[in-house]
Amino acid sequence: MTAAHAPSALRRLGRSAGNIGGSILRSPLRKVLPRSVRHGAVALTQYPDTWRLTADWRSFREYRRLENPPRRMRASQQTVTLRFREMPEATLTLRPGTEDDSLAKDALFRRHHLPPQSIPPDALHRIWDLGANVGLTMAHMAALFPGAHIIGVELDADNAALCLQNVSTWPDRCELIHAGVWIGDGTVNYKHDPGRAQSFRIASEESAVRAPAISLNTLLARSGWERVDYVKMDIEGAEREVLKKNTEWARRVRSIKVEVHHGYGVKECVEDLTRLGFHATPIPRHRGAVTAIRPASEMPRPA
Repeated sequence: MTAAHAPSALRRLGRSAGNIGGSILRSPLRKVLPRSVRHGAVALTQYPDTWRLTADWRSFREYRRLENPPRRMRASQQTVTLRFREMPEATLTLRPGTEDDSLAKDALFRRHHLPPQSIPPDALHRIWDLGANVGLTMAHMAALFPGAHIIGVELDADNAALCLQNVSTWPDRCELIHAGVWIGDGTVNYKHDPGRAQSFRIASEESAVRAPAISLNTLLARSGWERVDYVKMDIEGAEREVLKKNTEWARRVRSIKVEVHHGYGVKECVEDLTRLGFHATPIPRHRGAVTAIRPASEMPRPA
């Protein structure tokens, strides 16, 4: 299954699961079926999205616990491990009572983190995931693009630790840096983004948490790459500064998607990316995001 065909195929799978569950429940034999089969049929009927997301029955049950964790599970800060259909080779760990379940649905259903479709999958060798969170987007791209080496950067220490665990299936292709993407190296303060429990943004308050900071010029030098084929940038407001100052790194980037936040609008982002030499356009189906591609003739040749 190609990346382009996956969403429609998964939708058909969800509908099929719901239809199967409904057929079992309507069958005259339903009264003699084992309780586990009846409960499974109810689950398929009521939660087809969860079924098309997860790779197996155990993962389905674990994801339901993730979405609706018992109170004792929240209190003990337990985690769940499961597999997703689009990356069944990986076992991923997520946290009940957090936004991890919505992050999974956003990544695997909406797929906004993926490169522009005009970039062939076999041309994706070097990827930056800026704002990697718990590693779902890194893992997804590692599964979809087996020829790609992916460097993720994550600001929050707890998210970064879980991200490192979730990309451990691809130790030779996935690298994680615990740092905030910023215009210079050193340290930054950060805090929770209001209303988004597992999202964080750089802040000036002295009471905020402190973390390492890395510039994209340093990231490029550290990687040793001559070029970056794709950059996913979701850095909760830092993008305004990063796309305006110390932008030498941008000349080495073939394509980029930027999610804008906190007063930095789509129009301003398009203008900044255009100034950096990209052909930039808003993404109609992803409000608050911009995609941009640099002409191939302006890119350095791959080493």
